[in-house]
Amino acid sequence: ARGAQLLRADVYLRQPLPLSPRTLQRLRHAATPWALAVSSADALARLLAQLPGDLQAPLRQAWVVAASERLATQAEAAGFVHVVQADGPLPAQLVQAAHRAITRRATC
Repeated sequence: ARGAQLLRADVYLRQPLPLSPRTLQRLRHAATPWALAVSSADALARLLAQLPGDLQAPLRQAWVVAASERLATQAEAAGFVHVVQADGPLPAQLVQAAHRAITRRATC
């Protein structure tokens, strides 16, 4: 409307976090199957870029639970073998999809 003032508040900033040596060591010793929730193409690319070579192949065998069709396609293009799409991006939706995928695999 005329005369309205617009105030901008920058309240969101993506801050990429490096993988710590401790985190990488824990991943090396983690039981399988692994599940990777993907809700950001940028976060997936950053993860793959900083993951050491010895963890690249095992991670690509993980179950990827994508929050959208676009992210599922990107995960497949990145070489992930087991990709499922969740009903949405909420944490509960991602966990439910991971549970369904892993338990379905266990009963086959």
